[in-house]
Amino acid sequence: MVEWNPITGHASQVLDDLRKKLSLHQRGKQVKIGISTDPKARWRKHSKSKKHEWEKMIVVYKTSSHKSVSFIETELIAFCADKYPDKIENEVLGGGGINNPENFSNFYVYFLVK
Repeated sequence: MVEWNPITGHASQVLDDLRKKLSLHQRGKQVKIGISTDPKARWRKHSKSKKHEWEKMIVVYKTSSHKSVSFIETELIAFCADKYPDKIENEVLGGGGINNPENFSNFYVYFLVK
């Protein structure tokens, strides 16, 4: 299930709101933070994971800026790793970005929860 609840805006202006969303969604749950240009297609891949049994994907941020989506992903992973180290499933700190970002007009940050 994909839950669409993205906010938009300059990364530095929405970061605190996204941290609050992350805190709410991780309560009692494992979380993975990621970025995508096509969240529905990405969910189809995650939902088939045999290693993880994700309940849902929550799309929390939408931007036309590749730099902003990479920044938000990195900041949220660092926040979660610091505040909830036993709840985060990310193996790397993020920020790697999207391959060929010039081919896309929108980028999304999402949370996976289980």
